Amino acid sequence: MNQVNLVSLGFLLLWLCSTSVALEFKRRDASSSSLTWHRKLLPSFTRVLAPQPEGLAAAGGHHHSPEAHHNVVKASAPANKASPWASSINLMKNCVGAGVLSLNGRVNTIAPTLASYPQVFALILLITLWAIHNFYIVGETVRLTGAQTFAETWQTAVEDLPAHGQRPSPSPSPSKTWRTLPTSYVTFVVTCAPIVSCVANTIVLTDVLTMLLRVVRAPAALVRHRAAVVALLSTVILLPVCSVESLNGLKSISVIGLSGHLAAVAVIVKRVVDGSYRPGGLFHATAQWATTTTTASAAGAAAWSKWFVFASLLSYCQVAHYNAPRYYNELDKGSSSTTVAAPSSPSRVFLTMVTRAYLGAASLYGLTILATYGLFQDRGQSFALNTLSPLDPLAIAAFVAFGASVLASYPLVFLNVRNWLRQQLLLQHHHYASRRGADDAAAPTPAPAPAPAPAWLSVRTVAALLLSVIGLVATFVTDIGQLGSVAGAVFGSSMMFVFPPLMYMGALQQPRLVGGEGWTPEEIQRRLRWNRVLLGGGLVLGAMGTFNSVKALFAK
Repeated sequence: MNQVNLVSLGFLLLWLCSTSVALEFKRRDASSSSLTWHRKLLPSFTRVLAPQPEGLAAAGGHHHSPEAHHNVVKASAPANKASPWASSINLMKNCVGAGVLSLNGRVNTIAPTLASYPQVFALILLITLWAIHNFYIVGETVRLTGAQTFAETWQTAVEDLPAHGQRPSPSPSPSKTWRTLPTSYVTFVVTCAPIVSCVANTIVLTDVLTMLLRVVRAPAALVRHRAAVVALLSTVILLPVCSVESLNGLKSISVIGLSGHLAAVAVIVKRVVDGSYRPGGLFHATAQWATTTTTASAAGAAAWSKWFVFASLLSYCQVAHYNAPRYYNELDKGSSSTTVAAPSSPSRVFLTMVTRAYLGAASLYGLTILATYGLFQDRGQSFALNTLSPLDPLAIAAFVAFGASVLASYPLVFLNVRNWLRQQLLLQHHHYASRRGADDAAAPTPAPAPAPAPAWLSVRTVAALLLSVIGLVATFVTDIGQLGSVAGAVFGSSMMFVFPPLMYMGALQQPRLVGGEGWTPEEIQRRLRWNRVLLGGGLVLGAMGTFNSVKALFAK
């Protein structure tokens, strides 16, 4: 990166921070009733990403009896339930993101001809069925434990297991480090995964904005410097969207997102039919073809390693398991038209919803891969839309539609990370402020009211800081396929293939959780054996995917 890009990023960071702080001070001067720090928190979103602090867990955590815990859950459960179809559409949109249009670029490295596509679709189906099962068992663990978040489910099912003596341990009293490390790692993975998604979405939106700037004949100095485009995107478009307090006004976001993706695929199918990108076609000469192609012999040279890279990208696209507790708790489980026994009805409704969503997403994967191959064969770029000709009017429509799809879902992911980060900063600020106040108190005085959050911890400022970091990464990293493969191998495999069976097995080994299910010991052992097999497969897939994805990244 040259000095111009670095200077642009520096100005972006300074501008975002200074503007946010200035606007916050101006807002406070104009308002006579500012909210205190603890009233401005959004616990319904922050709890998605992090477990409760130790002090809060001791006061209102899940170390109560199962009956008391379920009463707490029932009281805090959301009042508005989502229908199974609405939940399926939302979950399907979670699985149809920015990485889907990069699938064909990875397929070309292992199957540059249609003869190998049956194996590709078989792998997609296998990963999809695996994802359905593990999403379902997370929901089952939530049902057994009564938890509300992913981290809380992990802590109840896994971290509480040694304390109840249901699993033999090499040490009679497990150390505190052993008991806190798993939840710390889970929190780290669940926090980093949405950040990676935001980086991927920023990469796509940068490409879309660059395309539009070329169309409107923006100054070449702006279009040629990626950092300048990222700065424009972050300040003018993303910052206002990501500074909203809540998501109440974004209820129809999933329908908009799916419509944008389908519109982009429809443009590709239209160009396949009219032959505009075939040799001699109207846009063949001006298409942005990839500089290198993959031959069948080259694809077969190390095909086994490239299959793991493709599986990692699929994992990145399909991972939504950290939101499984929210989907289970918010699902209207009485909306099923199927008459089943009462104990299995919630599980059956949840499984149907999950299966419908993931099979729908897998169908879109297959349609997108076939359409992009039919248009570009093995000469498409890693992000398929980047191959379209800038002179193609439908290409502009495809970019705008897909950009709107990505932009519509951006706040859904970003706000979780922003609220979690802001909560941690506010807790630290309050902690140090309380300690300083205790040290300064020389005589017994009435406890002062909690101080308002400082301006540098406003929602807009935290959003600006986070967008600056994401923009910096998106300036250096431009290949969303490589990013998705590495992220899917490192984070996606853990959340989709490792954590769910560990949580479910932990819950199965606690009689206080499964005592009322009516399962025989043989049935419990059968479930444990099956999930051990899936856990072993997930560990192998994650390890091989990480090794080969990182190897491919450095080789490139």
